[in-house]
Amino acid sequence: MSHELQNLGADIHTLRANNPGLMTGAGTQSYLIGHRQLLLVDPGPDLPEQSGRLLAAVDALQAQVCGIVLTHLHRDHAAAAAQLQAQTHAPIYAMPAHPEDGLQVQGLDIRRLQDGDDIACDRGSLRVIHTPGHVDNHCCFWWPSSGDLLTGDHLITGSTVVIIPPYGHMGRYMQSLQRLLDLPLRRLLPGHGAAMSEALAIVAATLRHRRDREAKVRAALQQQAQELTALLPRVYDDVAVHLHPIAALSLQAHLIHLQEQGQACATASGWRLTASSR
Repeated sequence: MSHELQNLGADIHTLRANNPGLMTGAGTQSYLIGHRQLLLVDPGPDLPEQSGRLLAAVDALQAQVCGIVLTHLHRDHAAAAAQLQAQTHAPIYAMPAHPEDGLQVQGLDIRRLQDGDDIACDRGSLRVIHTPGHVDNHCCFWWPSSGDLLTGDHLITGSTVVIIPPYGHMGRYMQSLQRLLDLPLRRLLPGHGAAMSEALAIVAATLRHRRDREAKVRAALQQQAQELTALLPRVYDDVAVHLHPIAALSLQAHLIHLQEQGQACATASGWRLTASSR
């Protein structure tokens, strides 16, 4: 099993879960940080072989798991955490799950994270960067010695992430992206996809893309009020039709963000711009 493990340098290894799909791409990436005492970031989905594959990777590195670290509680990132905790006796570090969000793993025995916390292993510490947006309890983890940022579902390779209200929030997502631009980032290590160099350029491009998409929503609402289903093909005309059901979730998040800024409102005939934003 060790041949599946990829060495990314800077005391970082990654192993991809066997859970390919529309929302997960080629599969969820787990990361092992450190040398002999490892932090395991995002152990992944609840698959029969998942914990065994990860523990085989740890054995191949002649190491032990000293902490299980979760970017967020979505099942494709966190469902294997409880079994791995039972097998390794390592603490789980995460922000608490939202009890009403059915997409999040509930009931984990966690050490609660706060923004700015440091989680130590034998090669240094991961810095906790609270990045709400995809969900409110999402964190990225910065490895300062190399400038790498483990991004979970905040930034992924080859696509933008879906923002699903009410637990996802477009305004906070864009604020979190803006905050990352203040860090000396070198590389992004996503929860789905390959490592991405030119980190700050990618963060800036993602923020610009979201702002451009929101401008496209405003432009589409200039003429008349429209239901979300009528807006969708106009605002996401550059996205394949089979992905429109997913895009509709982020479109709703954009509309809510415009409403919060006083630029749009929902009416009986659909969404429209407010008089002050025309």
